[in-house]
Amino acid sequence: MTRDFQEAARAVAISDYSKAIGLLKEVTKDGGDRPIQIKARTVMHDLEQQATIQLALAKSLHHKGRSQEAVDI
Repeated sequence: MTRDFQEAARAVAISDYSKAIGLLKEVTKDGGDRPIQIKARTVMHDLEQQATIQLALAKSLHHKGRSQEAVDI
């Protein structure tokens, strides 16, 4: 569990979010409340918030006719 969390942290650091989310889901899958699982849920929540912000920005750029910039986000 700790190893998966550490690997997820490394994945986040290099922007490999799909790998990070998969690892974080493994850490939290039993629904427990161990400290590492609480941290993992916090990291997942933070990633979801970042994704929501990036999606809103990309949609805004696209609607303004700046599609290439939207794709680059």
